[in-house]
Amino acid sequence: MSEPWEAGFLEFLETVLREMASDTQLDLGDENDDQPKLRCIFPVLRGGEVELPVEITIEHLKEGSSQLQIYCMIFDSIPQAAIPEVEKIIMRLNEFLTLGNFGIYYRSRQVFFNHAYTVETETNAEGVLKNIGVTLDIIVETIDNAYDLLQKAINMEITCAEAVEQNLVLVQ
Repeated sequence: MSEPWEAGFLEFLETVLREMASDTQLDLGDENDDQPKLRCIFPVLRGGEVELPVEITIEHLKEGSSQLQIYCMIFDSIPQAAIPEVEKIIMRLNEFLTLGNFGIYYRSRQVFFNHAYTVETETNAEGVLKNIGVTLDIIVETIDNAYDLLQKAINMEITCAEAVEQNLVLVQ
């Protein structure tokens, strides 16, 4: 069961994100799904040419403590034939990350980036929002750094071995 501060936190975050994102939608959950969700589109890559669907949720852990999860879908419906090399490249990219991870949803063949951390009620709200801002900035930069390589892998233009040969490095 969620606590009132969790929904209130996402409502406040929605106000902040509305300034930089489009199609912002807040779902505070109901009796069947009590996990509040904030969805938006970040037009942040390649000067706004690439839009990132983002979902931010707060999952209640225990009284006064919740997990904030940030999920960004990067590519949708990658070809089945590309999955083995994309998976290898994602594993290689994840070796360089200290924040979050890339992954594949196999059923829908989506490439995504995910990060989660704990939020406490006693934590200074201003500090939490600053951390979220820094986290979103790092996520966007990380995705931007990996985007071209992942695009080539999805289009089957590069293998992981070729990427390593070209000195694949992702600085976060």
